[in-house]
Amino acid sequence: MVVSKFIPWIAGMCFHPGGGYESVTPVFLHKTRYRALNWTHQLRSEDQPTRKWGPDVSRIAVALYLSNDSDFRENRTIRDEISYELSLGLLSRLALKKIEDISSTELAHYINAFLVTCIDPRKFHVLDLVSELRKRVDAQNYTNPSVILALCNAGERITERDVEKLIGVFWKAHREFWTDTQALAVLALACAAKQPHEVFDMVEINELTMELKKQQYRNGTVENLKTTALVLQALFASEREADEENFDEEKALKQILRSQKENGSFGNVPNTYYVLPVLRCRSLVNISSSHCKAPVIDAIHENDSLSEVSKFNYLKAHLGGSALSTVEGFALTPENYEIAIKLLKERFGRSDVLINTHLNNLLRICPLKNSDDIVSFRKMFDNIQTEIRSLESLNVLKETSKSSLPPPAKMPSPRSSFRI
Repeated sequence: MVVSKFIPWIAGMCFHPGGGYESVTPVFLHKTRYRALNWTHQLRSEDQPTRKWGPDVSRIAVALYLSNDSDFRENRTIRDEISYELSLGLLSRLALKKIEDISSTELAHYINAFLVTCIDPRKFHVLDLVSELRKRVDAQNYTNPSVILALCNAGERITERDVEKLIGVFWKAHREFWTDTQALAVLALACAAKQPHEVFDMVEINELTMELKKQQYRNGTVENLKTTALVLQALFASEREADEENFDEEKALKQILRSQKENGSFGNVPNTYYVLPVLRCRSLVNISSSHCKAPVIDAIHENDSLSEVSKFNYLKAHLGGSALSTVEGFALTPENYEIAIKLLKERFGRSDVLINTHLNNLLRICPLKNSDDIVSFRKMFDNIQTEIRSLESLNVLKETSKSSLPPPAKMPSPRSSFRI
């Protein structure tokens, strides 16, 4: 069996005849996303010598990344331009104000945007933005969930006190922004559940998501366009499958699609920022700098001007997640650096292990229970594409046959091993 045949086989399952919003197909979703991305790219002003992307550059960066825009991910020119504008924007602010005068919410936006544009928020010139934000969170009894989410995205350890704050915020959200705040709290908790020390278990989130689902109107919306998109993001991040009995994700998605303007936007930058990830079944929890890691780590290891201890110091600063956990306890010595490199290569650098992992991830993907469930299909289709592209990047090309691939390991049940 040819690995790349997964995509056309799956795609053929859900292409409904007809048009309009009553039969939302992957092709229709793709066209909607393309129009929104085209509008977003048109926000760039060629006439401006600097700040071509305008005041919403941090939102634009995250939206392009989460929508899986190839121009942003693969075109270093665009990404570097946005990266430069982000740096210039924050430096300009800091020239007029102290870091303490910049709000925590704005700092969180910068951290998220820095991550996707490959700027280290812990080493922004002489500033550690993550530590600054952590200091503020620890000093306050109330914290905006988006701030803790940014810390989590940056690899900062989420504590039990953070979790308590998020749950408290969920149940005491200000009425004016009630559901928005609740959805952001669920997103932050979903991110916390991904961390290796597991300070929060996804099983505990069911009561919170059920409360979100109660807010859906009969027409599919949740209050307004932005809130509907945020709630969908929260459900994508916290639930493996659509809960059709309690929340109609497809109807919510149709209402979002109806809100698209003739120019391709969803009314303004903030709305488009929240909607674009939904069109790829992604969420703010998917913000990451993982696409930046490998070249940086290779550059550190191959830099002969650095001592082994300096290399180890830089290496720790650029690792995250399970990779960081592998070497975090090692003292900064030349001997430990060599051991760390060996461990990382054994665990994360062996192509046969990586290929096996991606194949097992394909096996974990559950079939659709309902062929008309466009949202679940979109999730499954994107997951399959991600794994196949990863296999192709490891030289498991389209012509590779099953006989030449390593046998996948026997897997536990999908539910017992799953983590969003």
